[in-house]
Amino acid sequence: MNSTTGTNRTTKTDPVPLAECVKTLAIEYVPSIDQSVLYFGNNQMLYVPMAPEDILDHWCSCCGSSLRGRRDFVYRMTGIEIKRPILISETLMTMFFPMRSGRQKESNIWICDDQIMKITSDGRANTVILFRNGYRLEIPYNIRMVQRQRENCSRCRAVLMNHKEDLIERPLYIAVKELN
Repeated sequence: MNSTTGTNRTTKTDPVPLAECVKTLAIEYVPSIDQSVLYFGNNQMLYVPMAPEDILDHWCSCCGSSLRGRRDFVYRMTGIEIKRPILISETLMTMFFPMRSGRQKESNIWICDDQIMKITSDGRANTVILFRNGYRLEIPYNIRMVQRQRENCSRCRAVLMNHKEDLIERPLYIAVKELN
């Protein structure tokens, strides 16, 4: 069920479908209204009465895993312990990274890494993210934090690509025999 609350602001009460994941540039949790804001570009936003982690978990489930499973994968394969990026879909390589640890229950922003075209500093403590569709988002985090999170996403993609190459090079039944 959706309701329009302004020209470009929509509130959604049902789980956010996976199709919205592909369009989402960032998810911001706003504790004062206990809702998440999904940014799509063209100043379009979707307000959802769920935490970003719940939205990401739903999308991960649609792709055959869970948020916890994706977090465990990142930790086991890369050793990243805090602010782990989340791979939603191996096929699309859609990955979101948080700007704060999940342990903190305050405002947080999750950014879709594969939608970023360029990041710059505004000369203060803020970072300006320019997305591929031309949308510009200013976030109150240092550019070094954003760069570090993007590096973590690159590490995850490299590990995933290495595993895919291993399976392509060796037929699956040989790989299974080697495990036994």
